[in-house]
Amino acid sequence: MSTMEVKIKDVLPASAEVPLMKLSSVLNGLEHGASAMRHHVVQAMTAVKSGKYTIDASAVSRSIIGESVVSGPRSRSARNTSPKLGS
Repeated sequence: MSTMEVKIKDVLPASAEVPLMKLSSVLNGLEHGASAMRHHVVQAMTAVKSGKYTIDASAVSRSIIGESVVSGPRSRSARNTSPKLGS
């Protein structure tokens, strides 16, 4: 080892090892999730380009209505955010 090389164990206290291992585990999980998401997107893009991708309009409509019912009506101030003319 040259004089410029430094081992992490020489710099960090032993108490930092467990949190770093947990962080590494979380990052590896995120990487796996991102890979799975990329794979899913590529499959969808391939289906769209080939013309095999179909949309179930009824399912989309039910989902939109279901989400709007669950979220409830927005308040009047949230709906009317544009300034009034002449104010």
